[in-house]
Amino acid sequence: MRSLHFAVIGGGSIGTRHAKNLITLGQQVRIIESYPPQADILTTQGFTVYTDIADAFTAEVDAVLICSPTVLHFEHLQAAIAHSKHVFVEKPIAQTLDGVQTLIDDATQKKLISLVGFNMRFRDGFKRAQQMVIDGKIGKPLAARANVSYYLPHYHPDKDYRQRYQAQKKLGGGVVLDDIHELDYLTVLFGKVKEVFAYVETLSDLEIDVEDYAGVMMKHESGVITQLQMDFLQHVYHRKLEITGSQATLTLDHNTGEIRQYGNADHQFHVFPQRMGVTVNQMYLDEMAHFVRCLQGEEPPIADLTVGRDVLQLALAIFESASKKQLVYLD
Repeated sequence: MRSLHFAVIGGGSIGTRHAKNLITLGQQVRIIESYPPQADILTTQGFTVYTDIADAFTAEVDAVLICSPTVLHFEHLQAAIAHSKHVFVEKPIAQTLDGVQTLIDDATQKKLISLVGFNMRFRDGFKRAQQMVIDGKIGKPLAARANVSYYLPHYHPDKDYRQRYQAQKKLGGGVVLDDIHELDYLTVLFGKVKEVFAYVETLSDLEIDVEDYAGVMMKHESGVITQLQMDFLQHVYHRKLEITGSQATLTLDHNTGEIRQYGNADHQFHVFPQRMGVTVNQMYLDEMAHFVRCLQGEEPPIADLTVGRDVLQLALAIFESASKKQLVYLD
């Protein structure tokens, strides 16, 4: 890979992970971190660190990675595109659709490469399950159930969960936007969603001002009906997908990467374990490698800003359905 120069806006856990992976891939990296204590930590770890966001847009920078809190994603996207920088942005791309299409049009006119951080697409178990569906291993997909549940206080237990962006409305938190990955990959598997009905609630006493539970029903244009539960409540971390097909049922455990297929023909479970040596970081490394190849013109982005817009529209439809307590139709 040809060496490029990347500016990572936000030196938190995900920004630092991306920076490390880009360095592993032989790329040049600077981190923009405005919080002095964190900037000092990153400097002692050997990163090149700047505190002024203007340093993300200097002439030598080829592409910008936006890893700031959700509430700042759109602002930082605007700045990157205004400076004609190729851009990677963590999900979601914004909190509303206001101005998003104008931003996409501007990026298109400037021929900028964009990629949204839907890293679940790069997860080994998901890629193998997706290929089995494409290959017809379960027949025609009919319905699916997906679940992502974890106990928020146990997420990054070294920090007070109430101070994290997931717990604060002003920072763009809440389970729907935080776990928007599920909305993306269900759309990848079964096509665009045309109808949504949802309950979005705060059920716990976790001292947060965002929703900690969402129960969602979706009908896709393909005819597949999906059920999705997202919550900050489950004390044992769950992230699973079950697809019912006309010929077999497929179950994927995202945590272990194990796939189980139960077929009508032999009434037996066929188990496909995770490939040896696959780590959690592998999907993030593959994601950055994909972004570099996109910048070098070797392949198109797997999920550009237009995809990010469509997934955000679906998330907002979930909030609308819950607020109105009615079915919402998407264009």
